[in-house]
Amino acid sequence: MDISPTSVLIRNFNTKNLIEYLKLTGWNHTKEDNPRWLVYKGSNDALGEPLEIVLPRNQNASDSNIYISSAINLLSAITDETPEVTVKKVKLYDTDVLDIRNLETGERDSISLQLAAQQIQEVKHLIAYSACSEYDPQPHYKRQLTSAKKMINHYQFGHTKQGSFIFTIESKIIREPTRYAQLRFLPKDEDDMEPRPPLERRVMERVVRGLLTTKQATTEKNIEILVNAYFYGFNSKMCNAITKMTQNQSDAIEYRVMWSPKIKPSLDVMDFESVTLNSADYHYLSKAELALKDVKPEKTTIKGMVKGLDSEGPPLGKEDTQRSVIIKWIERPYRARPVNVQVMLNKNEYTLAHKAHIEWIPIYVTGFLQETVSTRRLGSPENFRLTE
Repeated sequence: MDISPTSVLIRNFNTKNLIEYLKLTGWNHTKEDNPRWLVYKGSNDALGEPLEIVLPRNQNASDSNIYISSAINLLSAITDETPEVTVKKVKLYDTDVLDIRNLETGERDSISLQLAAQQIQEVKHLIAYSACSEYDPQPHYKRQLTSAKKMINHYQFGHTKQGSFIFTIESKIIREPTRYAQLRFLPKDEDDMEPRPPLERRVMERVVRGLLTTKQATTEKNIEILVNAYFYGFNSKMCNAITKMTQNQSDAIEYRVMWSPKIKPSLDVMDFESVTLNSADYHYLSKAELALKDVKPEKTTIKGMVKGLDSEGPPLGKEDTQRSVIIKWIERPYRARPVNVQVMLNKNEYTLAHKAHIEWIPIYVTGFLQETVSTRRLGSPENFRLTE
């Protein structure tokens, strides 16, 4: 049903959010010299004419809600979604949103205060340990990494919604994807590193990827699918957090995500809509948690050339700034072809890597080599050096 200009949905609506949303979803601003109107054109309609959204330049105009409601109704019709969903997408255009829905809530459509408090605590653990795996992927952690605790403060608790008790977790996209800084000219066929999503997006993608892997493991009745995916999915602590979202490990919970159009999600999670976990899934998650505690990866020493460096803040600034280097591993076993490996560094190692790149000196580093969805990475790096 269309919304009217007086709808509570668009009360105190920020037109700037709508303009940004239109830009991010493919609407083009026409460069017409019109002092009163902003005109955006989209895809063609059934007659081959471009769809059009008109907004007043003056956001305080008395009739602005007429144009806002018209725009929301058109966007809702195009996506075949309710105006409520469209308004949410527009308002949170720069935010990833995870909806967590308790499906078994009884006649009163509610859950106990004890369970609500427990779920919030486990969601905090889920986010924190997802961030741990982004800093240093491990199958198991004895405690949270100090640097990962900041992600708990970044994620926000959103509005609860009607419908079998739904609450939301929101992650605002505050950084742009980054390319590894090329400190030396490289042949075009070697400059193949894709932009890396910011940490706040990678944490959410890991959660979603872990949910998908859980369903796959349950469907195929194979715990190894979960265990072998710890580098890009759930670690043991994340498995534990998900299972503790229910008091008896049997109640069904639905997880749904809304990606911000500000950054395109990774291919393997791009089309994710929702996953519902039940007792069978919790069983496999519990088994995976125990198995992950016993995983003992073998250490590998790699030798290679520094291909690029990246830092999510001033590289010589705070100690907990996330810094990394891409190394072209040139001396692989069995004379295999060179490949790129990502390694996380501390401040001193980053300075050493910069020197190695400028002077084109091979480097050596030891750690746990792991395969991600899109690249190779060396976990728990140590003994980073320029000589054997």
